[in-house]
Amino acid sequence: MRRRSIRVLIICITIYVALYFVLSRLSLRINAKMGVQGFFYVPVSATDMQLATLQRLHEVGNIVFYPAWLVDYKILGGPVVSAIPLFNLDNSNTNGLATPSIKCCTHPITAVKEPQ
Repeated sequence: MRRRSIRVLIICITIYVALYFVLSRLSLRINAKMGVQGFFYVPVSATDMQLATLQRLHEVGNIVFYPAWLVDYKILGGPVVSAIPLFNLDNSNTNGLATPSIKCCTHPITAVKEPQ
């Protein structure tokens, strides 16, 4: 019984790490083409979702994958997590947590540098 538990735990950790690497590296590749540093946990180019929904999903990804990101970033020298860009927002449309910006905003963990 104990061996089975260890196997299940190893499989779950492997899936968790693999999912993190797939999301981060695929997004990193897409963002590099757009000139954005770092990666997103959600597709920013999705047009069928509201920006608030994308922001919430990205924040959930930050929480869920934080341990994997921290190991990747601190030990393996992995990429930074980018903030979801905010496009064409008025002050009335912000939720108080985000500052309207044409290109990008800051992230609680890291700041995204604007492309040159």
